[in-house]
Amino acid sequence: MELFKIITFFCLISSVFSVDLYGLRSPAELVKVNSENGTITPIGGIWTHEAVGENVGCLDSKNGIYYFMGTNMETKEIDLLGVDVHTADMKYKIPTTFVTEEFVGVAQIVQCVEGSDDVIIMGRDSKYENKHNLVRVTPQTNAWKELNQFNFVDPLGGGHTLSGETVWVELAVNASGKFTHKIFGFDINTGKQTFEINDEDYFTTGLNYDKESGMIYGIGIVPQFTNRAIMQLNPKTGIITKLFDIPSTYFLAAPPTTINPNTNTLWLIMNDRKTDEPWRLVTFDFDKQTIVNNANLCPNLKDCIRGLEYYDI
Repeated sequence: MELFKIITFFCLISSVFSVDLYGLRSPAELVKVNSENGTITPIGGIWTHEAVGENVGCLDSKNGIYYFMGTNMETKEIDLLGVDVHTADMKYKIPTTFVTEEFVGVAQIVQCVEGSDDVIIMGRDSKYENKHNLVRVTPQTNAWKELNQFNFVDPLGGGHTLSGETVWVELAVNASGKFTHKIFGFDINTGKQTFEINDEDYFTTGLNYDKESGMIYGIGIVPQFTNRAIMQLNPKTGIITKLFDIPSTYFLAAPPTTINPNTNTLWLIMNDRKTDEPWRLVTFDFDKQTIVNNANLCPNLKDCIRGLEYYDI
């Protein structure tokens, strides 16, 4: 009996650390990442397109499709692409009229609607004088439902997530030259704006909804703008709370993050200043409020993983 308990314990510990994550490597190669040791396994490449940004992708666990924004390398048009997560075969290609930003991938989001075949996308659209266009797309039928158009400032983080019927987007507002960092909530059926949350203190990005706790988690910058912290957003009240500080040796330059709602773990791609390898896959445990794993991932940020996603099957 004692031996069984020990084996069970180590199996549970292993399941926390070792799962397969998915993402893109430049220009648009779908890869699988071992969360325990950071091993990257290529699946296949979409050689006609280049991935648009650091965090502009989502994984439809229901259908096994990885969606991302891609720029056609010949025409420079931006398309929503859907590829098979196991083979990287292209299943869907939805043209958009989105325009390329000065900072690639900024102002664009791709967010899968859990339990459905739909994808929420956003980008600056040439049809609306380059205003943001929030759209609900059904790739299987090419259905395209425009939800809302607005014109805010685009922070470099580009955080976004979905909770229930609300898509959350990190944006900023310019009020007579004063920029205020905000998180907006929009209804995914009507496009109506339902939340506008001031976030001047922490500039929270890398948003991820945890369906078990019903909370949204992200990464904030402490007031001194040097260290990082794990943040919590209550989607019912709009209240943002700092949960705990990340050790000061860790630095987050871009927000590829993903969450496992079954084990209360969050993965981040971070720079650990104490190691020789600059970019690492870092695992945070919400229950313990600490780092529980830290693996080598990429020698440099340019060749690292974009759009990191957990496959919830």
